Parts: sequence; C-alpha cells; structure tokens
Amino acid sequence: MILTGPGSRKARNLRRDPRVALSLTPANNPAQPIIVRGRVIEWLEADPAKPAGTDIGRRGGALAGR
Repeated sequence: MILTGPGSRKARNLRRDPRVALSLTPANNPAQPIIVRGRVIEWLEADPAKPAGTDIGRRGGALAGR
C-alpha cells in the first residue's frame, strides 16, 4: 500500500504511468537489497475519518478480531 493525496504529484505520475518499485535494504545485510516491482492495479479513496489502511487490513484478514 502506498499512501498519497489524490492531487499530489505522486498520484498524478502514477495515474499517467502505473509502474512502481520499492527497494529495501536489510540492516543486517546491506549488500543484499530487496527490490519489488509492479503496477498499480487498484485505487482506493480513503475516508478521512478512518486511519490509513483500516479497510485494506480488514479485507486481507489482518484486523479480523477488531
């Protein structure tokens, strides 16, 4: 999940070109980065009154007990 405002430069760029990449470097092995590449497949408009990710977590079962 990537959070951004609907009118932000990031959102405009992603709507124009939906490719995304995420690069992580483990602290215990900085010579072995983890790179994830993909495309935006779904846009969700968030309710400003809810914490970010609440609905997504429920869909995936992460917050099933709440």
